[in-house]
Amino acid sequence: EAARAGDAGKGFSVVAEEIRKLAESVTESTQEINRVVREIQASTSALIMQTEKAAKKVDEGKTLAQNTQDALERIVAQVEETTDAAKQISIATQQQRTASEQVVVSMKEIAQVSQQAATTSRQISAAILELNALVDSMVVR
Repeated sequence: EAARAGDAGKGFSVVAEEIRKLAESVTESTQEINRVVREIQASTSALIMQTEKAAKKVDEGKTLAQNTQDALERIVAQVEETTDAAKQISIATQQQRTASEQVVVSMKEIAQVSQQAATTSRQISAAILELNALVDSMVVR
């Protein structure tokens, strides 16, 4: 068409050539944009998968943390029970020590009373012997 138009067509021919080059450039740019979009989509998909894996790991970590907290709470409760039991044992031991000390004091008192009773019995026995001797001496006369 440019050749049939003569000299005026030469300008049209230059414009047509530029439009063709521009169209090729647009086609190449469109293909490049297409490739970049596919790469972005692939990267986005990979990112989504990694995010989902990370979310699962976070959930697992949360579960482990909760299990650990539960276990620690049970341990604390058992330690408190053990502490209470140790206090009760300490109190009972102190009460037994006090009772034992009282028994020792009572046993000493009983020993003293027994010694006094034995001394008194010997004195009574000696007095009876003296009375018997006195009675014998009175009867014989």
